[in-house]
Amino acid sequence: MSITVLDPGPLTTVQDAGRVGYAAQGYRSCGAADGYAYRLGNVLVGNDPGAAVLECTLRGAALRFETDTVFALTGAECPAALDSTPVPYYAPLLAKAGSVLQMANNAQSTVSSGSDVVSAARENLQTNFNVKVFQLILLIAAGLAAFMLVFSMVMFVVHRKEN
Repeated sequence: MSITVLDPGPLTTVQDAGRVGYAAQGYRSCGAADGYAYRLGNVLVGNDPGAAVLECTLRGAALRFETDTVFALTGAECPAALDSTPVPYYAPLLAKAGSVLQMANNAQSTVSSGSDVVSAARENLQTNFNVKVFQLILLIAAGLAAFMLVFSMVMFVVHRKEN
């Protein structure tokens, strides 16, 4: 089973129950932002209680299921559609191979499915993240180049006026 992340949205992450009990060593507990939605999603699809989920924050994601997969949407409800058909939250749902799940703007939603599905999505999210970071670096480099060009032109004009 696997999921291809077509559009990760700005903050789609892989989350689990967190690391409770390590604060004395300097580790934050982290984990899913909505613990109830996290636990309920895993129960709905029959996962282990600590299985990882996809957590979509600010805006939903677009996901393609590569195999038949049981999944659930939990958390803040926002419009969601599987192959352009609206789907409910808080219910186990079946996505056929090739189906695309599209989630709209939201505060936070959790997509729960098998742990190997989330592992495959994690790799895909990392690739999307790397591309976005590279694009950001290019944008920053272009901005710096433009700034240096303008700065050089200003300095040239100022220097000419002084002479």
